[in-house]
This record gives sequence, C-alpha cells and structure tokens, in this order.
Amino acid sequence: MASTLKRLSEDEVAGILSFLPAKAIIKLRTLSRYVLRRSACNHFLLTQSRHTKADSGFFTRPYYGPVVLTLLDPHAGIPNEGLRFLQHAERVVRASANGLVFCSNKSRILGSLCVCNPVAPIATLRFIPPPTGEEHHDLSCIGVAVDRMSRGYELVCFTKPPDWHSPYCFRVYASADNAWKFHKMVDGGPRDLQLEYPVICGRTVYLASTCGPYMHTAPYIVAFDIEEEGSEILSIPREATKASDCHEIRIARWGEKSLCLISCRRSSIFKLWAMSRDQGTIAWVEKYQVSMMEMGLTSPGDVHSFTVINSDTLVFVMNSSIYSYDIKKRALKELQKGYPSGYPILISYANSLRPY
Repeated sequence: MASTLKRLSEDEVAGILSFLPAKAIIKLRTLSRYVLRRSACNHFLLTQSRHTKADSGFFTRPYYGPVVLTLLDPHAGIPNEGLRFLQHAERVVRASANGLVFCSNKSRILGSLCVCNPVAPIATLRFIPPPTGEEHHDLSCIGVAVDRMSRGYELVCFTKPPDWHSPYCFRVYASADNAWKFHKMVDGGPRDLQLEYPVICGRTVYLASTCGPYMHTAPYIVAFDIEEEGSEILSIPREATKASDCHEIRIARWGEKSLCLISCRRSSIFKLWAMSRDQGTIAWVEKYQVSMMEMGLTSPGDVHSFTVINSDTLVFVMNSSIYSYDIKKRALKELQKGYPSGYPILISYANSLRPY
C-alpha cells in the first residue's frame, strides 16, 4: 500500500486520507510511516475534520456510572485508551462536536470544564478558564458550535437559576480569544428547560421546555440569538403540546442550519416536525410519523431517552436496549442489549481528528 501511495503527490495522498474516519487513519498510521508522516500536520487534521460532517455514534451518559460510546458507523470509533480516559470515575462528558469532547468533574463547576479529542495518540485534557471570579459557579448546560475552517469553537453555557421563576444565566466562551465574551440573563419562561439537550443552529441557541402536567402552560422552545443578544419563546405544533407523564418532546439539528422537533408517546408513536422561518414567522412541517408496531417492536415499553442524529436516524432507549431507526430506509436495529435502567443523556459524536 505504501508503494502505491508514494506514486501519488503529497496533496493527493492527503486528500484521499482526509475523507476517511479517524479510526481508519489511525490504523493506517500503524502500517505505514508514510501515512503517519503525511497525516500528522494541522492542515490535514483540520481538512479531515471538515470532511467529517456526519456523526458516527453517540455517547450515552447514565445518571450513575461511566459514559458508553454506541456506534452507528462500524468503521468509526475511539481507541480503548481514549474511551477509558473518558470513563474516569471523576470525569463527566457534557457535550461533543466534530470530534471534540467537553468534560467536567462531578462537582459540575465551571472551573473544572475542559476539552479533549479521545482519538489522539495520548488523550490529554485542556482546561477552559472559567469566567473571572466565577470558578465555583455550577454549570447546567453546555452547547458547542465549531468553526470548520479553523481550530476555533464557541461554548454556550446556561446556569440554572436557584429560584423557579428566575432568569437563566447565559455565557459564551470563544476559544480563539480564550475568554468568555459576555454574560446575559435569559428568560426561560414558566416551565423548566431541558438543559441536557441544547441545539445550536448558526448563531441561535435553542432549548425545549419540559412537557409534564405540572403546569397549565403548554410546552415551548426558547431561542437565544447570540448576535442580537435577545431571546424569544417559540410555540410548537399543537399535537406536541400535550402535557402528560407519558408524552415527551426533544429537539435536534435538522440539516446544517435548521431545527427539528420530535414528539414521543412513550409506548406507542414517534412524530417529527422540521422548523422553517419566513421573515420571522415560524412554521412546523410534519416530516414523518412511525409507531412501535410499524418498526417491528411487538412488545414496546417506556421510551427512556431519544433523539435524532444526522437528520435521518432516530435513536432511543427502551426495555434495557438501545435502538436506531433509519428514517429513510425504515429499518430498525438493536444496537445494545442489557443497558442499565434509567434515563441516560444521549450526546452525538463525530469520529474526527480535529485538533484543539
């Protein structure tokens, strides 16, 4: 193989390799010094990370116990050393974007927030400085927006207020400046927000409210515009506003720049809408609906966690198993059996060599 690669120019070799997932490149590095040398520079690492547009799997973060990586793409993955590094007893995975993984310790304080790439030969943590004077403030929500043309990224952090009706504290960290850019208070509306599942589309951060029957107010979505530094509460389709203990909603990315809403009646049906904006007017377009019976699950149970990855794959935890459902192919797959009971957080992961 090395002799074949040597007949190509350096740019051609780098171009071919940059379309492979990180796992494949790491294996080739062990077989060829030529590949190792050509794929080690920052330019190649950033090119490969730009080509890694699809998420290859997701972390399941249980309430207790270590994080687990579940793969959608069998050709991707994290070396065992990198996975053990993330599963350290005092480490909690908070977010992931384009191969970067963001962690904190169990204390959940801003001063413990750090970043790593677990596919690096030696996984190391780079600590993110907390806002001045706020090292010991708790963090409740972390979202990530990456710049695919550079090593830069932005973190958005929401802190849950101590009182129910108090505004949320919202901060943004810019890696290019190694600094937190601003600190705003955001009205989250009358309901609690699902801080475990933030979605960033462009310069807007979205958070869905909870869905339980503890309030008469219908569920909704809060949108915060980073550029305008303002927030608004968005209504959702009437069918998704049913507030009950057996009805849940989630939000996820839809394509590169849009948002989708997923509704789940825990033991019967999933439904998905895509959001569109036209001169400030919000519209929801129904994209699909599927029942457990249509998937082939003849003995459904309560769905404990769910989300949509890559705009085409529904993943969910039910009956101590983790499933994926290909929306386009209408194909169900059981990814893992014997998963511990509970409501794990699902965090998508891309198999990228992105430097940090």
